[in-house]
Amino acid sequence: MNLKKDSYAQEKNAEVNSKEKLEKVY
Repeated sequence: MNLKKDSYAQEKNAEVNSKEKLEKVY
């Protein structure tokens, strides 16, 4: 259960990071 929550949080972080990178590019 913890593992599932962890991977989900990592996915969310990756999403936010990629969004921030896109914003910095523009």
